[in-house]
Amino acid sequence: MVRVVYENEPFAASPEHASHLGRLLGGNFGVSADGMRIVRVAGSLRMPDGSTLCIRSRKAPLACLLTWAAYAYPELSALRHVSRSDHGGEQGDVAAALARVFCDELSRAIQATGLLRHYRRQEQVSSVVRGRIDFARMSRMGANLAQVPCIVFSRLPNTPLNGLLAAALASIQRVSVMRAAAGPALGPLTALFAEVQPRVEPALVSGKLPLTRLERPFEPSVALALLLAHAHGLTEGTGVRGLSFLINLANLFERSVARALTRSLPGARAKVQLPYRRGPVDASVHGGSMEIDVLLERCDGDRPVIVDAKYKTTPASANLQQTLTYCWMTGARQAVLVFPKGMLSDLRPFRYRNVDGSRITVHLVELATDSDTLQGWEEAGERLVARVQATTER
Repeated sequence: MVRVVYENEPFAASPEHASHLGRLLGGNFGVSADGMRIVRVAGSLRMPDGSTLCIRSRKAPLACLLTWAAYAYPELSALRHVSRSDHGGEQGDVAAALARVFCDELSRAIQATGLLRHYRRQEQVSSVVRGRIDFARMSRMGANLAQVPCIVFSRLPNTPLNGLLAAALASIQRVSVMRAAAGPALGPLTALFAEVQPRVEPALVSGKLPLTRLERPFEPSVALALLLAHAHGLTEGTGVRGLSFLINLANLFERSVARALTRSLPGARAKVQLPYRRGPVDASVHGGSMEIDVLLERCDGDRPVIVDAKYKTTPASANLQQTLTYCWMTGARQAVLVFPKGMLSDLRPFRYRNVDGSRITVHLVELATDSDTLQGWEEAGERLVARVQATTER
């Protein structure tokens, strides 16, 4: 049985299911007077009774999620080459759609190139000639034709690329919603990769291991497999029992805001750490640090401007207090909170006055998250940059 709920919208569930969701989702799950809510994630979860809970988002329709990921993660840029297919409609399940698109793209690449293998050189001594004779070694061994040294090359399927693709296929097989949506291509692909050990190579995930010339046709498949690996937790092990497939929408939104600003503004820095200490002022041990999504250097005269992405429907008092703390620690007098487009009914800025007469202004701007093309996301990012510059100009 499949049940559909929407991100940040109330729903009802049994106490057993509520406890299960709380253990799996942590801070992304909450209970209020109007019901239970799941926030900042989309995907599907296995429930204790064997049913599947599908989580969708009205802020980010299904057709936008793949291109959104391609924009937010440079290592997934090959998603721009994914052929258009039936993604299940505007409000379909993202896990099912991703499984179907991945199998379609992998089948297309396999039909073009076949399963790629690498050659391994082995030395053997036998009475039967295999491969080619190692004459240099044979001359050292003497003329014993019963012991002929040979060099044999074996074609093996266990490559980092095939290991990642096999791991993605295995993750689809484990989730009922994805397995049902993958279509007829899943069976032949699973059989083809039966001899491949599922393995996620860290260097391939981080982008440090580029694809070879022969592997280039698999670029879209690798991008989709990486998205599956991150969402299914394959890059972090499988220690969380019951977790099926989740995409962190809040993280996608933060990365999109940072990417748009850092690409267009030379003074923009993402993920800026603000350390603090506990104990004596001269203590040598850091107490911790806070992280600013984007810091715009010298954007307000000689002062910086704080930019913080909020995947929410309204600014909370805690968000404003956090932003004021960032301004106090950096000396900024202006800050920008970025929200998904269409969520805010009031875009008027918040203005604060310090006891010494100085003022801090917190602006509210929006980023559109409804584009289903990479070009549309590029344009949305450019519009965000223009709004940030316009609102912070004196």
